[in-house]
Amino acid sequence: MKKLVGTLLVSCSVLCWAAAESVNLLENGGFEEWQPATGELRNITAKDNLVPVWNRGGVEDERQVEPKAHFERDAAVKHSGEYALKIFNENPGSIVKVLRYDIPVKGGTKYRFSGWIRGQGIEIPPQGHGFWFGFSAGGKKTFWQDNKGILKTQKLTGDFDWQKFETEVTTREGDELGMIQVQLRLAKGVWWVDDLVLEEVE
Repeated sequence: MKKLVGTLLVSCSVLCWAAAESVNLLENGGFEEWQPATGELRNITAKDNLVPVWNRGGVEDERQVEPKAHFERDAAVKHSGEYALKIFNENPGSIVKVLRYDIPVKGGTKYRFSGWIRGQGIEIPPQGHGFWFGFSAGGKKTFWQDNKGILKTQKLTGDFDWQKFETEVTTREGDELGMIQVQLRLAKGVWWVDDLVLEEVE
């Protein structure tokens, strides 16, 4: 009997560990894979493209001020692995972001979106927003945004070491695709992003 109990406990420990191990739904969430290239998108340049799974973008504000930013991989400053994504933004009147909008999700399911950021010389003007992270889901044509999936870290200014952000949101029944965004909204400076994770909670 004692031998049987011991065997059951060992089996339970292995199964419980396997069940607790989460699966990252984001391909290349640590920005380890890069394809050397040059390109430009609305005055946003890239020394390396995030092809094939990540997208970069920028939006001018209501005063039609174009963003001045560029993306590159950084082997010197990273949270883990070999590289992190480094983003320079010189215009406090723009929104600079990295996003994914084609992630298969299940309806009626809770997801956790997390990652790590680091900043240098981050300045947020009075009308600025700062860092913004979001997860949204919807059908194949329309996404909806649950405010519970938005996390603003407006107080992160100046120079700061790696900080973790995390937010959870539950999809609606019928949702098929998820979208995540990491943005610096109406602020300027240099920032790094690494180890982005989207995982199913329940």
